[in-house]
Amino acid sequence: RREAHHRALSLTRLRSSAFSMDPYGSEYSKGRQRRRTRHEERRRAAWQQGSVTTELGVQRGLDSEREHDKLYRATMMAVADGLVIGRGRHGVVVALTSDPNDPHFSLAVKIVSKVFMPSKGKEPSFHRAVSHTLHVQNEVAAMAKLSTVPTFVLPLYCAFQDDSYVYLVMERACCSLKQLIQHTDEQEESQLLAFQEAHPLKFLSFCALTSVAMLHACWTMQRAHLIHHDIHPAQVLVTSDGRPCLADLGQCSVIPADGRKQLLPPLGRRDFCRPARLGPLQGAEVDGYGCGATLWVVWKGCYNGGGRIEREWNRHEEREALQTRLEYLADKAAQTETPPRWPFAALVLNHIKSTSPPRFASSVRELIEELVTACQGDSAATTTFSAESPFNQFMPFLRLTPSLAADPAIALEPTNFALPALPREDPWPPPEGSMLQAIYDHACTQIHTMELAQQQQRSRSRAVRSELPELPISLTAQPCVSMLLHPGRVITEASEPILRVALISMLVRDEIPAQIPIIVRARPWNSSASTLPESSTDAAWGAVEGAASSADE
Repeated sequence: RREAHHRALSLTRLRSSAFSMDPYGSEYSKGRQRRRTRHEERRRAAWQQGSVTTELGVQRGLDSEREHDKLYRATMMAVADGLVIGRGRHGVVVALTSDPNDPHFSLAVKIVSKVFMPSKGKEPSFHRAVSHTLHVQNEVAAMAKLSTVPTFVLPLYCAFQDDSYVYLVMERACCSLKQLIQHTDEQEESQLLAFQEAHPLKFLSFCALTSVAMLHACWTMQRAHLIHHDIHPAQVLVTSDGRPCLADLGQCSVIPADGRKQLLPPLGRRDFCRPARLGPLQGAEVDGYGCGATLWVVWKGCYNGGGRIEREWNRHEEREALQTRLEYLADKAAQTETPPRWPFAALVLNHIKSTSPPRFASSVRELIEELVTACQGDSAATTTFSAESPFNQFMPFLRLTPSLAADPAIALEPTNFALPALPREDPWPPPEGSMLQAIYDHACTQIHTMELAQQQQRSRSRAVRSELPELPISLTAQPCVSMLLHPGRVITEASEPILRVALISMLVRDEIPAQIPIIVRARPWNSSASTLPESSTDAAWGAVEGAASSADE
């Protein structure tokens, strides 16, 4: 009877597959698809903000929860294998795979902790501990907002989360701008200068393309009403297609549509991102200063990665020396007779010949001066800086449009920036007490859970990523307009109680309201406060609430 049943079942599958390419029959596949669709709809219905997929991610087919589960499992395996390509205080960046034939070879995942990770032996401040979660949410929202079309900002394809971490799936970069121009000793510095002497056109074209990419990235963020706050050479990454992209929007803030500046604390690196006299009101000119300081070290052609930055871009004699050297290199580049194979180098060569080497060097100096002085004397309440003006003056042969980032001619030589083979992190597993240990332990635990679920023939995704995490963070494409922490104290007429008060404003609105009503409810405290009768407690609350509502402030 059992054999007859199997023969009948086989005949049924063969008949159904005669009209379909599916060997198991169309009804079987449709049933699996319906169950998979119902599971994804149930997860999204539980909490739609648990994950987000951008327009660029949809184009790559990463817009389903099933694909997110695949990426999640691949991320856990990458952490267990030690495929680390970057690290920071709050997380790491890993490559999804080391196999060049894998379709996910060009993807990287940034793993960010949901809670603040203090340094060893240091207690985190109240502001940093509370605002960290808000910064994580704003980073995802800002990158998702900018990832609708190709730009010179590192694209985000999707983001999802579990109980402990947020995972940002983005384009993998080959190297950073800092790695291309930095030196640690005199020998490396002489090698950089010797390359500039031997290939002046390549060096000037590289600097010009980096300037175009950074100005276009600042312009793109200004159109989206975003401020980066942390522009320096390590934040500019070169992807495998030769495009310099601005990365790490973890400290970005939002400015209103009318351009009013925001009351913000000092953010970003002290040397590259903070002018000498940075006031509490900040706007887009902060990014202009960071962009100018970064382009200074690019056009200078060397960057002491191990030493202290002296802010040479603020000295007139240093600007004069840079202009003299660039004029010398532009004069050598203008004497090039063989047409360059690099398309962008041909554009730069024609620009130098159409103007003159002195005028080209002068335009570079004017560009840097306009950027690094954007914050000087700007005491207005609204921002007046725009990256469009310096771009048009420096590159008159290019048009500043959103489609410029998709132009294949506006890129470095892709053959020089192929993704390298990634070795395993050494030492691995990470030693006890290191920052990577928590992430490694978490990945090993999740992999073990997936293996148990597979043995029990259960859904691995449901066993690992819950529908609602323990610490949920809303992942959307709408950045927060305001993300400030306002500390204060409660003061009464009789005394000043030792009570700290903090208001965390996180308003997802078009404009911040002029006034925010606050109702304070309190009651007197003493040793027998817990035994007060219900009527006396209500009376005390009512008196304080009435006083608060009738006060001027």
